[in-house]
Amino acid sequence: MNEIKKCSLSGVGFTFEKVAYSRLDDYLNSLKEAYKNSADCDEILADIEARIAELEEQVRRKKHVQSQLAHFKAEVGRLSRLEESRRNELILENADVARLQRISPALILYTLTGKKAEMLAKEEAEALAAAARYETVKGDLEYAESRVQSLSFELRRLGNCERKLE
Repeated sequence: MNEIKKCSLSGVGFTFEKVAYSRLDDYLNSLKEAYKNSADCDEILADIEARIAELEEQVRRKKHVQSQLAHFKAEVGRLSRLEESRRNELILENADVARLQRISPALILYTLTGKKAEMLAKEEAEALAAAARYETVKGDLEYAESRVQSLSFELRRLGNCERKLE
């Protein structure tokens, strides 16, 4: 494991690998040397440190967004399969209800045995439960798709912040 070093840039805390920290420290020292005779030296260095801190934060955010995006893309795939399964389940349950509502041998049998109302109520309850499960998955899928869209937009906005930092 690489040794790490903690530091602060423009009041923002960062943790760097020792090599990266040394490179940053050398860069900042070279800037101090280059601007040491300028009346605005402190302001120039503060602006540069602030920009470096901003870019470091963007790099952190980009990594987080990439991780979240991968998670939600996987979730969209899982929920899409589940939505299809729930839709098929709903279709079957609605077909069971329709079968008991039209004249058929099953309807005649249930009517003669006095179980028509009971069976119809059971099938309608199952269809209602299937509809609720389908709507829940559909809502979850819409949410996951919206997160993929917003995270993709944010990722494009962050662009090539790593290159800017180099």
